[in-house]
Amino acid sequence: MSGEDATGLTGSGAEPLRDEDPRRIGPIPLLGRLGAGGMGRVYLGVHEGRYAAVTPGRAA
Repeated sequence: MSGEDATGLTGSGAEPLRDEDPRRIGPIPLLGRLGAGGMGRVYLGVHEGRYAAVTPGRAA
C-alpha cells in the first residue's frame, strides 16, 4: 500500500501535507494539499463528515 493510500487521498486530487503545512485550520482537520499558488494554499479538510476545500484565513 502506498503512502497516499494510507492517508485516504487516493482519487481526491490532493497531495500529502508537507512539514510546513498546518494540520488543522480552526476546528477542521486537514487531510492533504489541493493546490498552491499566488493566491495562497488550498487544503482538503473534513467538516461535519464531509470533504471541504479550506484556506487559511487572514487577520484584518
